[in-house]
Amino acid sequence: MSDPLEVRRHGRVVEAQLARPPANALHRELYAALRQTAELVEEGEVLLVTGQGRHFCTGQDLNEYAAAAAAGRAADEVRHGAAAITALLRCRGLVVVAAHGAAIGGGALIVAAADVAILAESAWLSLPELTVGFPLGYAVAARLLPAPTVRRMMLAGERVTAGQVDRLGAARVVPADQLQVTAADVAERMASLDTGVVYAGRPGWGPRERARAAAAYQAEVDTTAALLAAR
Repeated sequence: MSDPLEVRRHGRVVEAQLARPPANALHRELYAALRQTAELVEEGEVLLVTGQGRHFCTGQDLNEYAAAAAAGRAADEVRHGAAAITALLRCRGLVVVAAHGAAIGGGALIVAAADVAILAESAWLSLPELTVGFPLGYAVAARLLPAPTVRRMMLAGERVTAGQVDRLGAARVVPADQLQVTAADVAERMASLDTGVVYAGRPGWGPRERARAAAAYQAEVDTTAALLAAR
């Protein structure tokens, strides 16, 4: 069986490619691989997350989650997946995410956990967590998008297109055939920056900002796990 996350190193850039095409649904093995990779990236390196297939990531593998829920392990499943998102937020290196097609649920949170997000013109983001009983994701999504936009995504089920994200200035948007090369170029340029200067001057995206988002996200995860455990 092939690895669900293909990891390649290009100098100081570590590329982690989601490899469960066509949708790259997140199951336990992929979540674990993403978490472990993010934890191994060092200060001064750049983690570049990309995806194979038609879509960047359509979120939780619902078949696996349904089986876990039927076995009384829904809360554990949520915590396991959330640990990967938290690892991205706490990554010692800078994080770049390049997304195309759908980025749903956990896929959208991977995008929002980035320091720099790059989207193909075909990309769109969705946060259907509330519809499946998960009151989580706001704290991470709000790193990328304005609070009112995230509320509409979560409460009204709105999708946000790459064009909308572009108009907000929240990500760089490029044609699909330029996504990979653009992301690699951005990651290489970020990796070439002086580490001391980057870490001294990044209060808006550095460890403290990430830590605040991670703490708020953990509170959402704890609330969700408690709700699931009570069912």
